[in-house]
Amino acid sequence: MTRIAAERTNILDIAPTEWRLSTGEKPLMAATRSGLRFGKSFARTRRLPEEGDLGRDTIMQVVAGWQQRDESWHRGLIVTPSL
Repeated sequence: MTRIAAERTNILDIAPTEWRLSTGEKPLMAATRSGLRFGKSFARTRRLPEEGDLGRDTIMQVVAGWQQRDESWHRGLIVTPSL
């Protein structure tokens, strides 16, 4: 996996078919071909379902961009309107 520093102390580990977001060694979110998995506190702070799972059919796009202000990568999700 390729490792990229993201905002604050977050790290993105990226491979061709999956990626995961962590703070140090603590996993925050993992993405595979089936969708995203995340913990309750991560979900709560980002207004995601507390079940900790977004199926592939609810995710329209994953986006990433460089922010000059804090000199780090930021990522985001575009989800279906029903979410």
